[in-house]
Amino acid sequence: MHKYYIFDMDGTLCDSMHLWRHSLSLCGGEMSKVLDFMRERYTHDIQLKEGALEFIAKAQSDGIKTCIASATDKAIAQPFLDRTGLMRGMEFYADCAGLGIHKSDPQFYIRVAEMLGAEIAECVVFEDAPYCAESAKKAGFFTVGVFDRVTAKDGDLSQWCDVMVDRIGDFCETEALAT
Repeated sequence: MHKYYIFDMDGTLCDSMHLWRHSLSLCGGEMSKVLDFMRERYTHDIQLKEGALEFIAKAQSDGIKTCIASATDKAIAQPFLDRTGLMRGMEFYADCAGLGIHKSDPQFYIRVAEMLGAEIAECVVFEDAPYCAESAKKAGFFTVGVFDRVTAKDGDLSQWCDVMVDRIGDFCETEALAT
């Protein structure tokens, strides 16, 4: 059994990727407007994916330490984190801006594991985006692909994952390790 779960947020724990994509076209790619739009969506509209909180709570009750490792700046996501209670029991929230490393770089996940005080072999990374799963896998992590209807169009997630699930709550580690 793994001792640490590293969760992506957008597309994995919450249903937000369609809004990110929409905001980029709506705001003409102007990042300050995109971020203002998304901050408003995190405040009022974005919802957790089905079973996400329950899965995290179960993992934590089983003694697994959890964190969020996201490309989204925590300051943008904070209203959502507060509204949903997603950070309850989490060790921390790591983002690309804070670490100075993009998620396409395997060092991003290695650094998050170090922050947890964990060895790579002790961790599971949950991701919906193929490029993120690829960098986690290249870093040596056990990687779980979580289906997202938006990022599913970005490539074959399964090629980088040890296990694929439709919803995060479908992951059962004992079954995954037995196969």
